[in-house]
Amino acid sequence: MSNASTHIGIIKHLIVGLMFTLPLLSASHLKVLHKVVLNVTLDLEGPSGGSYIDPPVYVYESYEGNKIIIPSDVFFEVFTLTGEKIARIGGRGEGPGNFRFLLYMEKHNGYYYFLDSPNKLNVYDGDFSFKKRILLQGPRNALYAYSFAFFEDNILVGQKWTGDSPHTDRCISVYGLDGKLLRAFFNKNHGWKLYPEESLLHPVILTTHGEIFFAFNSIPILWKLNNAGSIVNKAALGKTWWKKIEFNAKEFNKKRRMNAWKAINELALSGDLIQKLWSWRGHIVVQVVRDAYDDPRNLFFIIDRNFKKAGNLIDYPGYQFCGAGTFIYLGKLLDMNKSNRKKVVEVLQCDYVF
Repeated sequence: MSNASTHIGIIKHLIVGLMFTLPLLSASHLKVLHKVVLNVTLDLEGPSGGSYIDPPVYVYESYEGNKIIIPSDVFFEVFTLTGEKIARIGGRGEGPGNFRFLLYMEKHNGYYYFLDSPNKLNVYDGDFSFKKRILLQGPRNALYAYSFAFFEDNILVGQKWTGDSPHTDRCISVYGLDGKLLRAFFNKNHGWKLYPEESLLHPVILTTHGEIFFAFNSIPILWKLNNAGSIVNKAALGKTWWKKIEFNAKEFNKKRRMNAWKAINELALSGDLIQKLWSWRGHIVVQVVRDAYDDPRNLFFIIDRNFKKAGNLIDYPGYQFCGAGTFIYLGKLLDMNKSNRKKVVEVLQCDYVF
């Protein structure tokens, strides 16, 4: 390679790197298209109790495009874009159509799939009628699923295996649509080498346009994988603004002996987190949780699938990022009445110039 070619390559590399390090927070590329006020039902007795690192609501688009889906801990609600509630689906329980703790949602071939903790999927048709429950099966059952996506009619699940499983060192499991385990890939050591506490390596997964994207919520790196699970590319995110989780092994282990859940939760909230990856018109939306202890904010930025272009970190005044699909959704809490279990939320449907 000539010296000129080498210099051009170095310059291109530096430009791409700078795109991922800008600490800007700008809403100048965001355009509000529609505003709706929703009366969302609260689940005050659910496992999360309305976790304060979450946005006011999570918004998922329905297949029809003129409805939005709002999940709660043990049910979900469907609204029109004018704010009318169409249905409330589910409830607390282990039976068909009920939830222990609703974690995640995806659409596939006309059906809605909801992840119920720790390793079940509730499946609904386009009219939100319950069709079946899929148990994600594996050696001694595959517990602790955190996110999932569909790829070539298989279900890719970001999860942790129990210590007695042969897949303990893998972060992504591949299941058939019947829930049977086919294989597992992506070695957790990619995160272990970068972060000292495995409890914080929660896997986040997304598929779009036949490609697989993966992140650990506590590490600002996005991996692009092929269908065999090998790394094709990776991007370091937020080099100048990412606040790393504060970890002191001695103090953490002391707290974990007293209350493991509280210790892990407090540790996770001490720095920035990648909460979810979303797809927006073929691009990737990265949802970032910041300042979870003091003034929790759900921000986002968009990057292209080839990691060549990244938008600025977006902090829209007064609102928090709460979903992406055909559009970007932002929300804010207007009122909350615990006596009648209602939360009044304003949701903005937005476009973005990328």
